Amino acid sequence: MPTIREAQRRHADHYEGKARAANALYLRGAEGIAQGLGLFDAEWDNIQAGQQWAAKWSNDDDMAAALCSGYSDAAPSILALRQRPTESVLWLDAALAAARRIKNRHREGRHLGELGIVHEQLGSTRLAFHLYEQALAIHRELQDRRGECIALGHLGSTHLTLGETRRANQYYEEQLAIWHELKDIPGLANCYSDLGNVHEHLGHYTRAVEFYEKAVLIHRRIGNRTGVAADLGNLGIIYSRLGDVNRAIACYKEQLTTSRDLGDRRSEGNALGNLGIASAVNDDHRSAIEYYEQQLAIASELKDAYAESNALGNIGFACANLGNQGAAINYYERQLEIAKRIGFRRGEANALSNMSLSLSLLRDLGQAIQHAEAAFKIREEIGDPEVEKNRQKLKEWKEGIMEEMG
Repeated sequence: MPTIREAQRRHADHYEGKARAANALYLRGAEGIAQGLGLFDAEWDNIQAGQQWAAKWSNDDDMAAALCSGYSDAAPSILALRQRPTESVLWLDAALAAARRIKNRHREGRHLGELGIVHEQLGSTRLAFHLYEQALAIHRELQDRRGECIALGHLGSTHLTLGETRRANQYYEEQLAIWHELKDIPGLANCYSDLGNVHEHLGHYTRAVEFYEKAVLIHRRIGNRTGVAADLGNLGIIYSRLGDVNRAIACYKEQLTTSRDLGDRRSEGNALGNLGIASAVNDDHRSAIEYYEQQLAIASELKDAYAESNALGNIGFACANLGNQGAAINYYERQLEIAKRIGFRRGEANALSNMSLSLSLLRDLGQAIQHAEAAFKIREEIGDPEVEKNRQKLKEWKEGIMEEMG
């Protein structure tokens, strides 16, 4: 007869398998998405209990450590929808420690990369960068070319976030060469999308369109409708920057339709947010607010606090553009509250910075400066490239106060 601990281990093993099965269904697309999410949600309490047991015993039990590491790999697509970034960090920290204990270098490298993604979401870009560097070193040590490619892509994204666009381009070009070597078609498509993003940041919009169109062509050919939706969103952003807002909106509407067909609520929310931005570009801020409110509803439904924070900020910005600074500040305060709760430092800085703009328009320059200084401090701490813009705005306001004082 099995001991209580053995029964608990079997329970944890069983529900790790359930999580994998749910993720496999989700990745099939179409009706598989709803089936996968349904299975996962039905077993979510058991899945969490299994992970907690594995994490508890992973320090002195190799099988528990293997399970603890495995839980973070079991359902990455669904966990991204169901966990807050701070919750993901707890699972991944435990998984990383477990992988190191059982000397599973492949999983150690994967967990480092996954931790980097979450910390990047939380605004800790430099910490993410160091995690990606560790992952890259392990993948190269193991001669894992695919893992190396993924780490190079992550390093490219951090350099892009830090405003080091040409360095990001070098990482993506190195990644592209390896994907060609591996003849990995999906990898090539994703890399083309990343290169489009780089050239967008460089202001090379025509070149960016070329890369995004290559990406969408491949994704259509291989039947990756999720990739198609993301590519359409990227293309829409470029067309908007080129001043072709109608073409941008056409891309966003196709992105929205594709996402709804897939049942991909997160992508649907992204499309609605994009449509809100395009409406704002057309100075149709009331329509923008309608789209943002739909985006906010989806973010709340998915319990995606990160997206919820961004949507609130977008609504606030639209209210500010309509001249309703009081309403804007209320939305920014809600954005700030969520960002603080989940440790989303860049979101905190954005909320504080936007609040300072609204306060300055209400002629409350003292409060405006306090908020801008708080935003500036956060941006300095996380290495945000917006820090110089904050510095200049602070200088302008302080000079304005001095002039008023006479």
